[in-house]
Amino acid sequence: MTSQDEIHHHHQHKNIQYTKSTFAILLAAFSSLAGWFFGYDQGVTGGIIVMSSFKNDFCIGVYANASVCGLPVAALPANYRRFIVLFTLLYYFGCFIGAILISSFVAEKYGRRAIIFTSAVLFSIGTSIVIFLPGGSKKVMILILIGRIIEGTGVGCSSFSCPLYASEIAPTNLRGMLSGFMQMTVVAGLFAANVVNFLIQNHKWGWRLSNGIILIAPITIMIGIFFCPETPR
Repeated sequence: MTSQDEIHHHHQHKNIQYTKSTFAILLAAFSSLAGWFFGYDQGVTGGIIVMSSFKNDFCIGVYANASVCGLPVAALPANYRRFIVLFTLLYYFGCFIGAILISSFVAEKYGRRAIIFTSAVLFSIGTSIVIFLPGGSKKVMILILIGRIIEGTGVGCSSFSCPLYASEIAPTNLRGMLSGFMQMTVVAGLFAANVVNFLIQNHKWGWRLSNGIILIAPITIMIGIFFCPETPR
């Protein structure tokens, strides 16, 4: 092999490495979209439960009148406060189910892409139940709490699957950086949630819009994951 051939081979090898690294970064960035709904949902909840639109749907006419439902949290009707607690608590219960009981089984049996897809589907179903059902009824509120469990299950699955996919798809020299993409998008989701809450807090559908905007991320994942390769493991 001549020196010119060696130089050409060297440049070709570098180009292949560069292409593989770029592709791995794009795949990790895409899978980490799940971090958006992980962080966003955690950030958005504290803001929506104090919005007037939330109280209009779940307190006024259900547990008390407008004047009572407008009181500070400690003075709100006990049953309504219990609903608020369950609205948050059951979400985290769902996270536990997704992360511990579902993720590893699906990932090992059907692959890493399957669990990422599953996380997006569960989150989309749960969020849709929560934001599209009307308020004003205790029976509907029970369904909304079930939706919160499903929503949390999707988030729990994403917290397991996305760092796993990124670390397995990454070249050795990029593994640490790409595994951290998930944390970056979680923080970005937390920030975005607070910005959205601030901007639409007084809208008549404020809590529903704020909770529903993030559906863009899981829908994108459900479509895009079919164009991503399975990891080597």
